[in-house]
Amino acid sequence: MPMNIPMHRVKYTNITKDQIGQKLKAVEAAGPTSVSELSDVLSGKTFRIVTDKGLTLNYEFRSKNRLTLSENGGAKTETGYGALTIKQGVVFSHMIPGAQKGYNVFVDLETDMVTVIEVWFSGGMKIGTTQAKTDLIVEDREVQREVYFGCLEVAGKKPPETRHHLTNRLESKGLHWTQDNGIETLELYHSVASVNFVELTRHADYLSFCSPADYIALAPNLFIQSRSE
Repeated sequence: MPMNIPMHRVKYTNITKDQIGQKLKAVEAAGPTSVSELSDVLSGKTFRIVTDKGLTLNYEFRSKNRLTLSENGGAKTETGYGALTIKQGVVFSHMIPGAQKGYNVFVDLETDMVTVIEVWFSGGMKIGTTQAKTDLIVEDREVQREVYFGCLEVAGKKPPETRHHLTNRLESKGLHWTQDNGIETLELYHSVASVNFVELTRHADYLSFCSPADYIALAPNLFIQSRSE
């Protein structure tokens, strides 16, 4: 029997790596946009971020929306970015031109602790099984992510001994979110690894969807929720 109810929030399109790269070009160049006013708090600053997994990121913030980045001591890359402040911290986001990946970074300006969320297309893998063998099948259109905890490396200053960390503080809770662009969602945090959500405005069909998620504690009553769809 055919199903009349869609099983995806948006129509599935099996696009290629090259097609994804073309669609990302505008975002790579200009950086993210926001209904809320983007912050210039990082303009003129430089950061060296050291993570516990070994990733290092050197940033030079040239203006309100342009930065230069070096990954693991490599060549410098210039790209667009956007930043917003929240309590004692700042979160900024950017893509890396031509790489189909980017970083979402939260920096606590009081403690120097940092959380880095790397996101990328064209490289995530899933297991596909046939009668003959089990193959790794690359799904180029799927978004993947990895979380890094670390700190700012500041000359003459002792690094913090603690880190941001995964948390279960939000488990079994629910929130009604209203974004600054008017989109509303009902989100239910039913486990430490996933989120169940209902679109109340953008897709007003009241279907419930479930996605993998991470919950990160930044400070008392300050959290990050990161999900992949």
